[in-house]
Amino acid sequence: MDRDGLYAPANWEPGSTMVVPPTMSDEEAETGFAGRWLRVNAYLRTAVPGRRR
Repeated sequence: MDRDGLYAPANWEPGSTMVVPPTMSDEEAETGFAGRWLRVNAYLRTAVPGRRR
């Protein structure tokens, strides 16, 4: 887990999207990563790392 609370997938490279953990709600993801996260499906959400708001 990084400082923003995201998980790095295998073969992750700096600047690539990271995985939003299941313990973080959609509301928390929107608050912290407004415009920088994507709900792929019910169990996979990704976000671009950077400073959380």
